[in-house]
Amino acid sequence: MLPRGGATRFGGMQQASRHCLGKLSQADRDLVLGRYHPGATTRSVAEALGRSVQGTRKALHRIRAALSTCVRRTLSPEGDE
Repeated sequence: MLPRGGATRFGGMQQASRHCLGKLSQADRDLVLGRYHPGATTRSVAEALGRSVQGTRKALHRIRAALSTCVRRTLSPEGDE
């Protein structure tokens, strides 16, 4: 069970996540969405894109960090995103 107001926070998190995904370049968005496609692995995404596995891991790490920062800023009371 969600704590009081939890559904609102969750909805806000989803909205912020969508907003931040939309701010990514098309290539970065395709990479991160491809990785979370059911059954996908970093290796399978790297192979499909003709990239190295290590390069794909590093790109995903960078993208996740950017998304995390964006979501935090979007949800903060200052909301500078």
